[in-house]
Amino acid sequence: MEAASAKNEERVVKAYQKIKADEKVREKVRKALAIATQLLEEGLPAESPAEKERRAASLLGGRE
Repeated sequence: MEAASAKNEERVVKAYQKIKADEKVREKVRKALAIATQLLEEGLPAESPAEKERRAASLLGGRE
């Protein structure tokens, strides 16, 4: 009985730690979305097709 209780307590601690870690991730995502929304609302100039192609090529490291 004590072994089962200890195992359950360990599971509760792990679940709590995961919840707290998830809350931190959620807060980071919320901040990132707020920044992205702000940038979109500022109406940044659109990329030309050539700029998009260059950026894509640089992300791929010239692998095509």
